[in-house]
Amino acid sequence: MTEETTALIADDEVPARQLLAEYLGRFPQIRVVAVCADGSQAVREIDARRPSLAFLDIHMPAPTGLEVLTRVRHLPRVVFTTAHPEFAVQAFEVNAVDYLLKPYDFERFSTAVGKALEASRGSEVDRLVSLLHDVRRRETPGQLFLKVSGRIIAVHVDQVRWLQAEGDYTRVHTRGGSHFVSEGLGGLEARLDPGRFMRVHRSAVVAIEALRELTSDGDGGYLARLDDDTEVRVSRRYAARLRSLAG
Repeated sequence: MTEETTALIADDEVPARQLLAEYLGRFPQIRVVAVCADGSQAVREIDARRPSLAFLDIHMPAPTGLEVLTRVRHLPRVVFTTAHPEFAVQAFEVNAVDYLLKPYDFERFSTAVGKALEASRGSEVDRLVSLLHDVRRRETPGQLFLKVSGRIIAVHVDQVRWLQAEGDYTRVHTRGGSHFVSEGLGGLEARLDPGRFMRVHRSAVVAIEALRELTSDGDGGYLARLDDDTEVRVSRRYAARLRSLAG
């Protein structure tokens, strides 16, 4: 017996919702459990019904399709739909499950469904983190998306004070607390503005604006004090760049 897959549709346009429902109806193994007209309803229904797949319009009344993913507790495999080709190009570059450019036909839709059915949930979380960073960069350049316990959360970059490697993972320290992130320090560093964040140790990156005091450790390195009184070791390898900040 074929295992049933549940799906959710979210689009603010009636014809678009009807087309998605009609196309999905041609897949006997897929059952549509919710049809939503805006992002707020999509968030509620995704968490309540926990669908395997979600077909989300990118431009819905707030929250948008991308913002929906920062608010849900349950993360389905997602196919985005949009009438804006610039977003579609970026999505393909980061290898999202799929991104349907309106108008699309059933053949194109069927390809997207096939990809979504094959995608594993774990790899999908990674792809969505990349997708969110790449597509949202133009709209909210100060937003940092983090993968935390199977969810994606949004943190404003201005709130980040420093990042600390913990094995293959990272603890991101913010003004309001910390988040244990399922991503290595190097990957997170690559997504931060090098003009605002600096590697100071093989296991630490700090926000330059958070630096308040440097004290020599007597061995060519420093002890950095941040604006929340946290002390972070600066190794000799990275000390030269910090000294350059003082002119």
